[in-house]
Amino acid sequence: MVLDGITVLFDTALLSVIVGALLIFAGTRQNGDRSLPIWGAGYLCASAGVFLFALRSHIPDIWSVDLGGSGLILAYGLFFAGVRRFAGHRTPLWVIFAGSAIWLSACRIEAFYNSGQARIILFSGIDLAYLVVTCVALARIREALPSKAPLVFVLGLHSVAYFTRALSAFFIPSPSGTHIVITPWFIVLAVESFFHLVASSLLLVTMSKERSENRVQRLASIDSLTGLHNRRSFLEQASLKLKGSAQRMRPACLLMIDIDHFKAINDEAGHQAGDKVLQEVAILLERGVRPMDLCGRLGGEEFVCFLADCDRSQGRDVAERLRLTIQRELAGLTVSVGVACTEDISAEVDLEHMLLAADHALYASKKEGRNRVTLARVA
Repeated sequence: MVLDGITVLFDTALLSVIVGALLIFAGTRQNGDRSLPIWGAGYLCASAGVFLFALRSHIPDIWSVDLGGSGLILAYGLFFAGVRRFAGHRTPLWVIFAGSAIWLSACRIEAFYNSGQARIILFSGIDLAYLVVTCVALARIREALPSKAPLVFVLGLHSVAYFTRALSAFFIPSPSGTHIVITPWFIVLAVESFFHLVASSLLLVTMSKERSENRVQRLASIDSLTGLHNRRSFLEQASLKLKGSAQRMRPACLLMIDIDHFKAINDEAGHQAGDKVLQEVAILLERGVRPMDLCGRLGGEEFVCFLADCDRSQGRDVAERLRLTIQRELAGLTVSVGVACTEDISAEVDLEHMLLAADHALYASKKEGRNRVTLARVA
């Protein structure tokens, strides 16, 4: 069976329309990913460009070469803009349309327009440039998205195809008068572009879905008022960190922090003022510990911090620093702290024991007059 490149192009154009329409529909729904409509517009532009190119033997060159090529290049500009939007950045319009503008301007030059070799090299070069910056922008996204790496790989392969096509046109130009549709490279690129369309569209949708799932999971694990881990999430994460410290035979500390006289704040200043105090304390706690440490709100005015790879002396120092920082930054507001540390983590010591010990130490701080740090030992 002989593979017909024109048929592949028409199939690609049709599939691009369907994919583009679905992406735009998904992105315009309430709470939809705003990068999806941009990618959808890119697929629609690609569809128009491919369709016009497939009709090259039946329509004037200004439609198939000028506008068809411009549509395809604009598609890559939109793909780049979509990735940037996904990463939280906006792309200037001139960047999106620059490639198409260069192509249309070059098509006004007769010597360029009459040279199939020059057209192939410029077209491939512009598309390659967009693909490379798209890969870079995608790779810089730090969010844990399993589909990101495969998408970079797919875009990388597409880049290699265009790079190889440009090199081939430069070093081995097609004989004069050869119609591009019957060249081997045309068939290869047509098939590669079809599979690139299928793979990239699936991965884009999957990546957007993964972000939505991450967002839902984050909302389920974060205290809505303070932005810290809620009780369930903190207990889960702290247990994992404690096990990690035990495996490394490293100490760990747990700080239980309670705002002194918080009920009086609510009674005298109102619940809004109380909520504001909770938010400010949460900010100071996160600022006062290492990025690897864990902060959470157990409920009410009670906070907790887990310090992995932290010995008893270091844990007490951190607790004292947090207490003094809160008192200094929040106009005399004081906290009581109970600290439970374990120098030699054993299999018998679990998070429940550490929480109980820290709670007893916190009670001792309250009993002894508040605004102090009390150290307990987990044995």
